[in-house]
Amino acid sequence: MRSLILAAAAFLLLPAAASAACPPDTASIDAARKTMLALPIGDGMQTDVSLAAQAAIAKMKDALAAFVVSTMECTDGNTTDAAIKQKLSAAAHTAITGAADEYNYGSAVSFAVSHQHKPARDDLLVVTASFQIECGEDTILMLFASDDTGWREVMRLQSAPYKTVAGGWGSFDYAISPPDASGNWFVAAKSILPWCSSTWSEIHYEAFRPTADVQKPDQILAGSDSIWFGGDDVGRLKVGVNYLDLRFHAESMDPEVHNREWIRAYRFDGDKPMRMPPFALNAADFADEWVRLVWADARLLTSPTEMRGLKAEHETVHKAAYFSYRSVRLCTGDDIQVEVTPVDDEGAPHTFFLVQGPRPQYFRMKGVSSHADPRCTGINSY
Repeated sequence: MRSLILAAAAFLLLPAAASAACPPDTASIDAARKTMLALPIGDGMQTDVSLAAQAAIAKMKDALAAFVVSTMECTDGNTTDAAIKQKLSAAAHTAITGAADEYNYGSAVSFAVSHQHKPARDDLLVVTASFQIECGEDTILMLFASDDTGWREVMRLQSAPYKTVAGGWGSFDYAISPPDASGNWFVAAKSILPWCSSTWSEIHYEAFRPTADVQKPDQILAGSDSIWFGGDDVGRLKVGVNYLDLRFHAESMDPEVHNREWIRAYRFDGDKPMRMPPFALNAADFADEWVRLVWADARLLTSPTEMRGLKAEHETVHKAAYFSYRSVRLCTGDDIQVEVTPVDDEGAPHTFFLVQGPRPQYFRMKGVSSHADPRCTGINSY
């Protein structure tokens, strides 16, 4: 069974946990953090993760997860999010005790706690545990559901082992969908690869459904793209019953345009993801998106009636990759014409993209030509 459907009955408030197992033992997490704090961090620009650091990070993840699970076993259903966070933070000694440790591996450990009343029939509690690595951070996400035996873990997400700091989960965020008609739901997560020297990086995004194995959820979406987070936009993630919408900033096909907003929106047919509109918020960005995609993906953004004729045109512009915008004009009938030229070649023929308009949800590529469409005489809005 690919999806784990949690019990439909309302969960009972939990009785106080037995005091014999509480408070949880913090020896493992204290030892793991001590090992991390002792790791050398070089000059703050060392992206490689040594074998010793890899082992210490793995130990830290295991210790954090075990600590959070044992803490939740000692927590009743009436405890507030703030109280749980305070309980975790105090026991894990998250405060930095000395300036000398400020930038070390493991120096900053933090927790976030949030009740999620979605899926509506289940009371879920989410705990994220983050810790510092060189040039960034890594994060673990753990979901708990309440039943008459206490809080039980239903999903855990964490990064795979990594040899460079880019394997960590920086700027982590998540969203939990409401249940569909069958009670199935998913968790979407995004993270930015930590790095030491640039505000350009990669954003990774995934979606998972719970299974009987807490540590092996069913992945129903996995993707990655470049991202520019210099404007403090680290990605905005939203979900619905059967869709995911992620927006962020990355490069444009016009080198003179430093960045544009990218949209990754998907709908789920069961566990199968399909891109859905909007693909971009304006016609110029839509042309950019169509050019950079491989045909297998670009065809989804192409007018069905023009599919066969545009495949060869797409191959040509996809290989060229970079263009300079010249004009964006509204055409009779609400189509939009985007005019471009090859970068650094003013004498080269112009290319005219005809985008079905007028609103983003209707954008599809209708034509690519070396000649302007005589219907497109609107004011240049570029």
